[in-house]
Amino acid sequence: MKNVIGILAILLGLAPFSFGQKPTRLHFLNTASTIGAPRLRTTRNLDKDIKILKNEWTVVQTDEDSLGIVFEDRPYYIHLNPGKSYYFVISTGERLTYWVREVSESEFLLNAHFNRSTKAPEYRLGAKTN
Repeated sequence: MKNVIGILAILLGLAPFSFGQKPTRLHFLNTASTIGAPRLRTTRNLDKDIKILKNEWTVVQTDEDSLGIVFEDRPYYIHLNPGKSYYFVISTGERLTYWVREVSESEFLLNAHFNRSTKAPEYRLGAKTN
């Protein structure tokens, strides 16, 4: 009887791990006042850039613990906490250069609302799909 209870306790303890980890979500909002659109190129989508249009909100999902951003054909890695959501606002600075800053979810949503942003398709990056 003790063996059955012990096995049952182990199985119940492992139940949360049997369900997959939530993907990490990176939200990008483009509030830049330029004609062109910033493009995100990662090690998981080398053949196709992720284009973020003006007043557009794009979500990039990944199962990885880091995201390799490709700049001048060289990857730079951002370490991520699995299952966490990150929020970034893209704006322009002097000489029309892009500035990217991480913000809170509330600030992100307020920026999206007041800029009348539209949500773009989500991009799924992972080891199995691309």
